[in-house]
Amino acid sequence: MSTVSVVITVKNEEDSISQLLESLEDQSLKPCEVIIVDGGSKDKTVEIVRSFTEANEAFKLITANGANRGEGRNIGISSAKSENIAITDAGVVLEKSWLENLTKPMISENADFVGGVYVQGGRSLLQKCIGILQYPSIDRLRVDDFLPSCRSVVFTKNVWKTVGRWPEHLEKADDTCFDLLVRENGFKIALAKDAVVSFPARNSLKDLFLQYSSYSEWDVRARLFSRLKIYRFMVLAYVLLGLFAYGMLRFGWWGFLLSFAVVLSYLVSAGTKASLATRNLLAFPIAVGVKITIFVAETYGIIKGFIRRVSGARQS
Repeated sequence: MSTVSVVITVKNEEDSISQLLESLEDQSLKPCEVIIVDGGSKDKTVEIVRSFTEANEAFKLITANGANRGEGRNIGISSAKSENIAITDAGVVLEKSWLENLTKPMISENADFVGGVYVQGGRSLLQKCIGILQYPSIDRLRVDDFLPSCRSVVFTKNVWKTVGRWPEHLEKADDTCFDLLVRENGFKIALAKDAVVSFPARNSLKDLFLQYSSYSEWDVRARLFSRLKIYRFMVLAYVLLGLFAYGMLRFGWWGFLLSFAVVLSYLVSAGTKASLATRNLLAFPIAVGVKITIFVAETYGIIKGFIRRVSGARQS
C-alpha cells in the first residue's frame, strides 16, 4: 500500500484526544502523516496535540478558528501530501490494525472508497444497552447499502475532488452526504469489517436525546429524510400511531388495549434483547428508556429540521 495521510478535525476534545492520537501512534500500518485541524478549541486540546507534534514529526497541527468539520476536513485534505486520505473522528479509539485493514481493499479490490466500522466502547450498562440496540450489527452490513461514518473511511484525493470536496454547509450529516455523492459518481466502494474503531455511546439519556435529535434535525436539513432507510421506518411508526389513535377513538378501551399491546411488545422485545445480551435484568428498563428516548428525540429533531428548512427557504 502506498502512503496514507490521516486527517482529523477537533474542537474541545481534551478528554478524548490523547487516546485517539496514542492509538494512531500504535498502528500496524503507520500513516505518513497525521493532520489534526483544530476549529478553535477553548480547552487544552491544542496543548495536548502539540505535545504529540513535538514528539512525532508525522503529527501536524493546523489551527482554523471557526472552521466546522467540513471546512476542517477540506483544509486538512488540501494540505495532505498523500493521494490516499483516511478520516477518523475525535472521541474514538482505533484498533491496532485499523489503518492496515481499512486500506487493504484499495489493493485487493481496487477500491476508491472504503468504509470501516465502529463498535460501542463504553463500560456502563446504559452504554452497553445503547450499543446493543442502536449500533450497526457488523455481520449484517452490506456494501451495497452501507453508508460509513466519518469515524472510519479512506478514499483517494480524486474521489474528494470529483464529488466537490467535503460538504461545508452542514454541521451534521456531512459524512452521509459525502457517502451518497461517492455512490452517485460511480466510484468503486468496499467495506472493511475488520477496520474497527471504538466509539463510546452517550452515558445519560439527556445526552442521548441531544445526540439523536441533532442527527435527525441535520438529516432533514440536508434533505436526506426520504433517502435514508431509518426514516422510512419512522414514517411507518407514525402511521401506526395514527391508526392506534383512530382505534382508541373508534373502539374505546378495546382500541387502547390493542394499541398498548403492540407498543408494549416492541419495548419488551428491546428490553429482552438487552437483558439477554448483558445477562443483567437491570438492562430491561434501561433498554426501554433508550428506545423511548430515541424515538422522542428523532421526532423532535425531524420537526425542528423541517421548520429550519422552511424558515431558511423563506429567508432566501
